[in-house]
Amino acid sequence: MTLYINTVLAAEEISNTGAEEVVMVKPWLASANDYLTLGLLIVGILSFGALVWYTVLTYKLAKITQQAYLLDRRPYLAYKQLDLLKKVNLQDKLDQQIKIVLENVGKVPLNYTVKEITVSIDGATHPNPTFVSMGGSISPGSTGNFKYPFISTMTPSKGHASSGEVEYYIEYTSIGSEIYTLRRKTQFQEIPPDRIETLDLDSFET
Repeated sequence: MTLYINTVLAAEEISNTGAEEVVMVKPWLASANDYLTLGLLIVGILSFGALVWYTVLTYKLAKITQQAYLLDRRPYLAYKQLDLLKKVNLQDKLDQQIKIVLENVGKVPLNYTVKEITVSIDGATHPNPTFVSMGGSISPGSTGNFKYPFISTMTPSKGHASSGEVEYYIEYTSIGSEIYTLRRKTQFQEIPPDRIETLDLDSFET
């Protein structure tokens, strides 16, 4: 009796002669058409993989380009330094003023507004501060100065190093951008003759 069995790998022909069994195995690629089919399958798999890779790469490059564009258009306002200005009043004491120097470190012009600010110098504060302006415009790579009104202190006009605290909250934006914020709380100490050291107690920006 003869029995034929087909599998994925080969077709086996089994011939049984009673005492002896002969197994004949046919190669799974039996013809040129089989090789052609296999080649086309491999090419199809590789082409599909290349398409998926190209699609993912294109998406990533587009996202990087978009992020770079947004970074170029985003305004960046940074605190640069704190200056202390002084003048002697009629009581031979010091009237002192804080100047906050801000810098536009971005690539687009920006407009800023100081929404909140408090200043104390040598324990003194201003009872009713009034401002000529609460903000301004700064070009890329340039600085802007925000001055708090002079505070009358009991500080002697000579031989004294002043200290104090400044806290402010600033909003800024550029044309077509959202509103960003800069918040800072800083202690300062005068180091004669003309240096100011600062210590940030709190800072936050978006």
